[in-house]
Amino acid sequence: MLSFLGSLLLHVSLVSQVPHFQQQSFAARGDGKISSIQQDGLGFMWIGSDEGLFRYNGHEYRQLFSADSLDHLQVSFLYLDSGDTLWVGTSTGHIYTIGRDQVLDSWIFDKHLPRRKITGIIKDETGRIWISTYGSGVFVQEGNNLDSLSMTGGLLEDEIYAMAIDSLQRIWAATDRGVSICQLEQGWQVRNLGRSDGLIDEIVYLLLQDEQRMWLGFQSGGIMGFDVLADSLIIPKATWQWGETTGMALKNGDIWISTTGGLLKYEDDHAYNNKHIAKEGASIDLIYLDNLQNIWIVENHTELSCADLIVEVALGEVGDIQAVLADQSGNVWVGTAEGLFSFIDDSFEAIAPYRDNIISLYEDPYGRIWIGTFGEGVIIWDRENNRTHRLSEAHGLKNGSIFSIAGNLDRVWLATLGGIVEVRQHAALLEEEIKFLQLDDINDLAVSFFYTVFVDSKGVVWFGTDGKGVIKLESEVFVSMQERDDFPAKSVYSFAEDEEGNIWIGTAEHGLFKWDGHTFLKFDQMEGARNLPISTLALDVNGQLVIGHPEGIDLFDPEKKIRLPYRDEVSVQSLDPSMNAQCKNDEGIWIGGFNKLVLIRPANTANTWPKMVIDEIRVLGEVVPSHQPGSFSNTRNYVQFDVAGLWFGKEAALSYAYKLEGYDQEWQQSTDRRASYGQLMPGNYTFKTAPVVAEQMLEDKASNFSFTIRPPLWQESWFIIICILLTGILLWWYQNHRERKISMEANMAKERIETQYEVLKAQINPHFLFNSFNTLASIVEDNPPQAIEYIEKLSDYYRSIIQLRNQKLIPLSEELDMVNNFIFLLNKRFGNHLVVDQEIGNIRGWIPPLSLQMLVENAVKHNTVSRRSPLYIKLKRTDDYIIVSNNLLPKRSPTQSTRFGLQNIQRRFDILSKKKVIIEKSDQYFNVHIPIINQHMSTP
Repeated sequence: MLSFLGSLLLHVSLVSQVPHFQQQSFAARGDGKISSIQQDGLGFMWIGSDEGLFRYNGHEYRQLFSADSLDHLQVSFLYLDSGDTLWVGTSTGHIYTIGRDQVLDSWIFDKHLPRRKITGIIKDETGRIWISTYGSGVFVQEGNNLDSLSMTGGLLEDEIYAMAIDSLQRIWAATDRGVSICQLEQGWQVRNLGRSDGLIDEIVYLLLQDEQRMWLGFQSGGIMGFDVLADSLIIPKATWQWGETTGMALKNGDIWISTTGGLLKYEDDHAYNNKHIAKEGASIDLIYLDNLQNIWIVENHTELSCADLIVEVALGEVGDIQAVLADQSGNVWVGTAEGLFSFIDDSFEAIAPYRDNIISLYEDPYGRIWIGTFGEGVIIWDRENNRTHRLSEAHGLKNGSIFSIAGNLDRVWLATLGGIVEVRQHAALLEEEIKFLQLDDINDLAVSFFYTVFVDSKGVVWFGTDGKGVIKLESEVFVSMQERDDFPAKSVYSFAEDEEGNIWIGTAEHGLFKWDGHTFLKFDQMEGARNLPISTLALDVNGQLVIGHPEGIDLFDPEKKIRLPYRDEVSVQSLDPSMNAQCKNDEGIWIGGFNKLVLIRPANTANTWPKMVIDEIRVLGEVVPSHQPGSFSNTRNYVQFDVAGLWFGKEAALSYAYKLEGYDQEWQQSTDRRASYGQLMPGNYTFKTAPVVAEQMLEDKASNFSFTIRPPLWQESWFIIICILLTGILLWWYQNHRERKISMEANMAKERIETQYEVLKAQINPHFLFNSFNTLASIVEDNPPQAIEYIEKLSDYYRSIIQLRNQKLIPLSEELDMVNNFIFLLNKRFGNHLVVDQEIGNIRGWIPPLSLQMLVENAVKHNTVSRRSPLYIKLKRTDDYIIVSNNLLPKRSPTQSTRFGLQNIQRRFDILSKKKVIIEKSDQYFNVHIPIINQHMSTP
């Protein structure tokens, strides 16, 4: 077969099957050379160059500086560890870390490193940090210790180009003399591999871990692998011809390699897949594969580009591709108006004998290729036996335009512009006369134009017609779907079947439908589909529908009902695939267009769609952390959000939806990446932002930030509770104080009444009056003026009692006046047998009425007053007290005491003052300390 093909193949000019790269204008200062690329856990791309460190969100580059310097960093290496910490190594030997706060901090052990270029950073499973340098070997930090390994410890060289860690947790170091494999387990253990051990070159520039293998990139000779578990080398079979290796990246088991001679891919067959080389002759300095299915490359040190790995395109001068077939070996065949072409090993080759206008292709279970032509019938090509047979109108076909071909083990159906043809097939089909049936004549299908035929997994044959919708052949019975209310389409172009057995149908005028075995479900724009003519349909291994239409290609997720359009990309512009111009093999889904064949690789649905990130949050212009909930005062209620839709290379097709829960009732859509909210009332809010693609909001891809605007102090719940408690306490205190005051006033009134009663009773005592009158009688004849004075003093005394008895407090001076009047009366009675001494001095202050008078009276009442035993009474002021004291001269017949006087004084002072009445009694003296009350403490 191969020799036969060799005689038939004609070479066609070729541009390799490659991703389509779009340049990402790198805004480094000066002529900064890019040294490293790394994607962080949020999805931002970090670009390190000798002019600084930059973060890229698809729209703009933001440069970061260290906290202790505004000078730019000369970045030599970037690394993201398992905890999403980004490590930054510089050419000057410094190391920095960046956490979720996006702040550049110096590494705690940075000051202990030599100032040598950092070429690698790794965090192993135990948490140890490994650092490789160009000039000082390898360092490892564990706990508070920083250990090192150099040539003196067994390294091949101290100049390390690259470092990697294998599945056994061993550290590999690339040098000019090979690789050193290092372990630090109870001391350093080093194993060296060089050319004598089988390496294809001594100078190793690159290292890449792939599960149990370690891949090495050389200065010359390309790459080779090392099976870590088998401890053996893996040497590719092909000869290397692309210069120095500059970068390696791993994707789905394939290794992408950047070189000084272009970009290529190494597939796991021990041979370089040089058919996948891109940018041939260009010097590629760096390669990186992100987690959004993009490949990034750097050319000429400063030119940064990225490409979507989902879509690859092969270009060739083959004309309009009208049919595509993937055979059982995975080879791809295309039919065009110029004839049949093979697409094997990434190149188009024309098959010389078949120069018809080919519009359909089919491979039967026996390996024969059926070639449907426009107007010339069908060609059956047995490649193995080098035999062909043509079935055309000359052989009885009603129409020679074969739009579609499908079949099973024993039958093949041809959809033509003259009805349906059924061919009975078997292994020896070409060894005898081919027999066929014109099914539309037999079954009176009332339609002649058939666009497509499809056989599902249950053996049901589906036909797409022009004007009569869908007709299916099930159990040898034709059933027309035209009369159904849920399927209005008249012209059907394509079919596909999913894993659940649902049949998907592409129509000319009504878009996309799904048949679940009972009903047709239409998918319109609200469900992510569009009412475009759908010419091709296929389902990839992830269950996504690949839809071909005049505007390009859509990837449609039936479960989420969202659509990813590919129409503005150069690779699919003007594609407009024909009805049969698609097929599927292990690589993906192939769709043909004019001079191009597009491959849609299976997409990881989690990483196909844009990722939304809240890039920056400002409150009154101040940047606040976005990785934790916020709480702001009521005066800081102007919040601004900057968002980024991380969808590199497709930013132009992206817009944004915003919603501030607690403020917005509906989602707001905009192309602006900034949303601002002012004068927010106190409350809880959640800001949400979601990407909008092809007028579809992807809410499941939303990012959010929750925050609180705190109410003013007087609206805080704790403040209200405290106020309620304080109010309750104040009310309780007021009520208690009021009750105490009422009780005090009642007690005071009672005390006054009792005092007045006792005083009046005492002073109106017949003995007191009798003694007073006797005294008056004894002096009235002998000394009338003195008698008059006596009468006046007696009158003043009783007048004072009557005037002052109802007051709570009286000035100390008035109390002393009353006491002096009382002492005057006593002196006229007792003469010099009663001695009263006063050392008052300061007469300011207040005192309950009759307090001192009662004490003087009690002293006279309870003691003997005689010539032999004179009574001494002393009134003395000390600071806030007046001390009333007398010597003790008890009467032989003591006067019965009610103790009313002292108790009355004590109770009144307990009510009016915090100071207590002090009573002191000894064998010789009796002292009473009466507090002086200041006016500001109480009022009379």
